[in-house]
Parts: sequence; C-alpha cells; structure tokens
Amino acid sequence: MSKAAESLHIAQPSLSKQIKDLEEELGVTLFTRGHRQISLTEEGYFLRDRAQEMIDMEEQTAQALTSSKLITGNLNIGTG
Repeated sequence: MSKAAESLHIAQPSLSKQIKDLEEELGVTLFTRGHRQISLTEEGYFLRDRAQEMIDMEEQTAQALTSSKLITGNLNIGTG
C-alpha cells in the first residue's frame, strides 16, 4: 500500500481510507489484507479490469475525435 501511495503522490493513510470508503460504497471487499501483504480479491480483479476498459475506451474515443476533421478540441473525461 505504501508503494502504491508513493507512486500516486499521496499519503498512505489517505489511500487506505479511500480504498476502504470505496469498498464500503460498493459493498464488497477489494483486497485481502495480510501481515505486510495485500492482494486483490475476485471483486478487486473485476473492478481493475473494468477500470482498464474505461481508460482504454477514453483513449480510443479521444483518438477517434482528434483524428476526425469534423470535430476538434480536447476531450476530458473524469470519473469518481
């Protein structure tokens, strides 16, 4: 968790709280937590794959829009 927080440039307790809040909101456990070890649950893998699909779709959409001569500008998509 510390390495993930570091790569995201946020404090580890903040990341842990955000993950716990997300788990509570979704009503699932995303990680199996052990002593100095953490791994994704089946639901965690599912969410990770869905998140990657959304990122890929955003990139494909942005690429399609920027390659079109009819539509110009920037496309920014945010999710919570």
